[in-house]
Parts: sequence; C-alpha cells; structure tokens
Amino acid sequence: TDAESPNGTSVQAIQWSPTRDEFILISGFQPAQAALWSWDERAMKVAVAKVLLEKAHRNTIRFNQFGSLVCLAGFGNLAGQVDFFGRPEEENTDFIRVSSCQANCTVSAEWAPDGRHFLTAVLAPRMRVDNCVAVWNALTGARIDGMEFEELYEAQWRPEPPDSLRFLDISFEEIHGAFEAAGAKMLGYVPDSAYEYYSESKSVKDGK
Repeated sequence: TDAESPNGTSVQAIQWSPTRDEFILISGFQPAQAALWSWDERAMKVAVAKVLLEKAHRNTIRFNQFGSLVCLAGFGNLAGQVDFFGRPEEENTDFIRVSSCQANCTVSAEWAPDGRHFLTAVLAPRMRVDNCVAVWNALTGARIDGMEFEELYEAQWRPEPPDSLRFLDISFEEIHGAFEAAGAKMLGYVPDSAYEYYSESKSVKDGK
C-alpha cells in the first residue's frame, strides 16, 4: 500500500479478517492508531474504512473465526487494556466498540471456538509470577472464569473440527445490545433492556 501512517511509520500489528477483504492495522509510535482498512478489488488498492482508536496503547489484534468481533489490546510491555469491537450490520464495513476490560501482564490470548469468549494467559518463562488464565465475555467485558498456577507455560482452547456446526456466529442484534449496554454503563445506569440482554446472552449460542 502507498498509504502512510498518520502518526508515524512504525507498524505495531496487522491482521486480515478471516471472512472479508479487510484488515486492521495498528500503526505509529505508542500511543498508536488502530484503523480498519478495506480492499477494493476493482481499484486494486486499500483505503481506510474507519479509525477505530485514534490514540491508544495497543499492539495486538485478534479476529474471532467469524470476523464478527475483533479484539484490540495492549499486551507484552503495555498495560493490558483490551477493547472488543463488533460489526453491527451485514453490509456495513463499520465496527463499533461493545466492551472493554483490563488483562494485566498477558502473554498469550486467543478466541474460543464459539467466537464470543476470549482467553488471556500470563505465562512463564516471560512472567515468573502471577501465572494464570482468564476467560472473558467479549460482549460484556466481564471476566467469567479464571485459574491461578504456580507455573504455567501454555494455555489453549481445545480445537473445534473445521466442519463443526456446534457454534454459530454472533447475531447483529446481540452486538447492538452489547453496544447499547456499554453506553448505558458509561452513563452510570443500566436500563431494563440491558438487563434482559445480559440474561439472554448467557444462554443464547454460548455452546453450553
């Protein structure tokens, strides 16, 4: 691409969507910019579709297998801030932020096969203390499970067969519900509709 980073030439991370001709690029010196780029097949070039984060300490990108949710995080030598973005409409190239959380000292991070839970792990030998795993609900940003270890060297989800239909993609309604609930949370209250969403999201297509 001929495009230049708006705040420097340093590339922190880049990852293609697993389902679309688009990728996310984190570029510039920290705090860096995270932007969604779209590939135009006819013009044979890429263009910025949306700036997701203007200035943030991020260096990690993880799409879920459906391409419907993406995690932008600051791991390694950064503070562990995490944002989850979701696509609100089928034909839309946009992403909206649905939740945030803090996963300090994360060394390894991967999506669950269901595309809605996210695993972070603090691993040895990089970290000799506080080794642990944590499971996050990406639609709410809540830590729902975790375990501590004296020493932990690897943590992964059990693989799902490529042709498995046990897990389905996240609906646009769920992403909208998470977005509205996150906005209500920032304003300091949670309306009844958000409570209904939280309750429903625990049982809808979560693989349990």
